[in-house]
Amino acid sequence: MRKILLTAVLCLSTVFAMSIASESPMPDVLKINNETGNVFYEMLISPSDQDDWDFTNQFGAVVLDDGESCYVNKEIFEKKGLYDITFTDTNEGDYFIWEVDVNNTDEITVTMEDYDDVK
Repeated sequence: MRKILLTAVLCLSTVFAMSIASESPMPDVLKINNETGNVFYEMLISPSDQDDWDFTNQFGAVVLDDGESCYVNKEIFEKKGLYDITFTDTNEGDYFIWEVDVNNTDEITVTMEDYDDVK
């Protein structure tokens, strides 16, 4: 229950900070949907043209439960272009979304098709 409340507070505060009255999609945030059946505790990013990940957990102390969504401020993407995004679940499983055009993408949905079963 505490994790759900913390996730809700983060999502609401991000939405509130980005746009109080806007009913249109918010161009400065990326909506992330978790439809994997698992709970994510980590999100890492990397420009697609680089081999190294930025090991700063973009979720901080928040978790993203299955069936939940949250918003991430696009300011985390320091340059325009394509980014690879990885999510780690509480079972240490990794999910990858490759070459996300962060300038033209407002929403991504992570599913079991994104699961990397090669370890």
